[in-house]
Amino acid sequence: MSQPFETKSQNSLEAANELHQKTFYNSSVHCSYYSVLQFMLHVLYEELGGNKQSDDAEAKSQGGGGTHVFTINQIKKWLKSKTDRTARESFSNQLYQLKQQRVSADYDEKSFSPKESLKLYIQAQSLIQFLKQNLA
Repeated sequence: MSQPFETKSQNSLEAANELHQKTFYNSSVHCSYYSVLQFMLHVLYEELGGNKQSDDAEAKSQGGGGTHVFTINQIKKWLKSKTDRTARESFSNQLYQLKQQRVSADYDEKSFSPKESLKLYIQAQSLIQFLKQNLA
């Protein structure tokens, strides 16, 4: 049985909080990023009715970033009709920063501090809230 992306997003955000509370800061950063990515997938496929199979095929054919880059670009296109340039740029910059920090959390020797982990958790909440406001 499949689980909706919105539920996955909520679960990832809850996991990020739990991991932060248990001092697993790098893993918290990982889950914070994925909660946003999963919410973007929710927007594309559960709210806007996109076709995941064709989008997955297109993402693979484009190479260089796969599903993450494709999803982010699709969300940015959708936001063009919903928000002003300043809001879109702020969203994009915050999302890019969170994505870079997730890569660092997963693949670099960096150990995130409690302050950094909490900041990125709050940033993920803010990005999801921004998307929710634009669905209304």
